[in-house]
Amino acid sequence: MGKVLFLALLIGAGWYAHERWFTVSPAYQAYQRFAEAHARQDWTTLSALATGAAAEEIDALRGASQTRHLDLYGQHMTMSMPNIAELAGEVSWIEYQRESEEPVAGGGVHLVAVQTVCRIPVGTASAICKWPVSFRQQVELAPVAGDWRVERFAEERLGK
Repeated sequence: MGKVLFLALLIGAGWYAHERWFTVSPAYQAYQRFAEAHARQDWTTLSALATGAAAEEIDALRGASQTRHLDLYGQHMTMSMPNIAELAGEVSWIEYQRESEEPVAGGGVHLVAVQTVCRIPVGTASAICKWPVSFRQQVELAPVAGDWRVERFAEERLGK
């Protein structure tokens, strides 16, 4: 009897731990997809995962990053905002740490997470990341047509 009770307690504790620490909510999964696309400047994915104010901000950033064609004094010129990969390098890896996830009115979720992005500097032959950069991201997500979309997104760089 004692062994059965112990086994039931062990299974219950394992289930609780799994639900508490290892289960990832659909809202958090949507945030991770959005944050990765944001780090990689994948405008198509960002547009698909955003709604409201976040979608407007992404459209503005997408417009700023597009190439501009100018004809000045008989010369044809092109200008474009540099891509972050051209300045800081390609993404080597991304890590996430969820700090809080709380429901908000209307069925949405307010999420605070730290995203650490490590890039391989431009012109570096090594594939080893040396300077990871962390951002604290505050995100509001809402269920839209059965899927989660980012409504608001703000980030601040941590450290130097």
